[in-house]
Amino acid sequence: MGIGHYRCKTAANEVVYVDDEQIYTTVDPDPDNEDAPFTSSDYRTFDWLDFVEDVKAVVCGGWDMWSSGSPFCRDWYDDMRVIAHSRFYVLGLVAWEGYVAVVLSINEEMWDAKGYSLAKHNLSRTAEKMFNRLEAHGYTLRVPTSAWTSTVRIQSAA
Repeated sequence: MGIGHYRCKTAANEVVYVDDEQIYTTVDPDPDNEDAPFTSSDYRTFDWLDFVEDVKAVVCGGWDMWSSGSPFCRDWYDDMRVIAHSRFYVLGLVAWEGYVAVVLSINEEMWDAKGYSLAKHNLSRTAEKMFNRLEAHGYTLRVPTSAWTSTVRIQSAA
């Protein structure tokens, strides 16, 4: 049995998965030498910052962005690396087994009950818009169908 899918600890969230192969590229350091030992994991280029910039590009105004001067952010929310946050939502990334989970979660630090209700009511619609924009960047997104299986996300009108 496998490791299973990433599940965000907060109750109200939307998640999609992006396979590692779409984020990291493999480079053969010596393509002319057929006898050279080559394993794909030894020669991966680190394209994390490009991916983070693509994820940040899906949010609209009113969000505070994480500055990508470093490949690792300092802000964490549960076990997510926070990429952006607003009064209502937190957008984070989790590197999991073979993929990265892109998570839109309700900002649980919001103490206003009316604001929380509004955020929860609009969570799916907001996530659809963001995930549609991420797909427009060329990523194939996957969604969980059970604890261990997933399928390609079908884009819907948001």
